[in-house]
Parts: sequence; C-alpha cells; structure tokens
Amino acid sequence: MPRDTLQTELLAKTGLRPALEAEALRLARGCETTQLLVLRLFASCSATAAELLQGTGQACDTVFASSADTAVLMLPRCSEEHGEELAGMLLTACPVPCAVLVCSVPDLVLAHRGTARGVARGADKVLASLEKALASAQPGPAPVLVRLPGQRREDEARVSVEEKNFLFSCCLRTR
Repeated sequence: MPRDTLQTELLAKTGLRPALEAEALRLARGCETTQLLVLRLFASCSATAAELLQGTGQACDTVFASSADTAVLMLPRCSEEHGEELAGMLLTACPVPCAVLVCSVPDLVLAHRGTARGVARGADKVLASLEKALASAQPGPAPVLVRLPGQRREDEARVSVEEKNFLFSCCLRTR
C-alpha cells in the first residue's frame, strides 16, 4: 500500500484545497471592499434566513446567523454593484416578506491604522450602523443601502468637487 504524500494528507484532512480555491475567488474579485448582505424575514418560513443566504454565496463567503429570521452574508472583496445585484435576487427569491440591507465596507474602515484597537473601532462602527438600520428595517421591494458614518459614493464626491469649483469660479468672476 503506497504511503500518503504530504499533499494528499493536507488536502484530505485539513481542507487546504477548498481554502485555496476560496482565496482564489476572493482575489479574482479584485475589489477593496467587503459587502454585507443582511436578510431579515418578517414572516415564518420553512427555511431560516441563514439557509436562504447560504445558496447566494460562493466558497469564499460566510453566513452569520443572529437568529432564525436574521442573518448576514459577508462577501469579501466584492463590488457594491455585485452586492446590490445579489440583494435584488434575494428579494425576488425570498418566499416571505423580507428586507435586504446592503452595507459596503471599505478595507480602510476595517484595517484602520493596522492596530488592534483601530480594527476593533472599525468593526464596532460597522456593527453599530447595521444595528441601527436593522432596528428600522421594513419589508420592501428594493434593497436598503446602509452607509457608514462619513462614507460617500465616488459620484457624490466628484459632483461635490465640481460644484465647489463652479462656485469658486463664479466668485472670482464677480470681483
């Protein structure tokens, strides 16, 4: 009987292959944000929120259940557009009235200055925003976007700069 090689042992016993495949999926996404999809069910269902979310994710994604009617799907290195697309699919596929929250978390929020204290502050900021949004969640036809404090979309920031430049040029002309 041939002796198992290190490769066979690692792949069979520790699940290294699935972990490497999951990491490859994360890297292929190429984004610097993590999307959090929160599913909140407002009626009893044969499946839990976690079970409904499980089929939406890939190998590199994780589902966290806080109760039978509320769960979070964490999509690392995923674009906001893809997160919103998955949220829309969840809303249409869910058999009971539900709310889907989408929270885009930039890497900079979680890796705040690389210190343990900064990382904890970043995680607390995200959790507080989700908790606040969940408290007012209602079933609806569209995903609800959850913005972290101080977070703006790139388009909003660009328009803001353009507006400031326009106002500045108007002030210069009036003098």
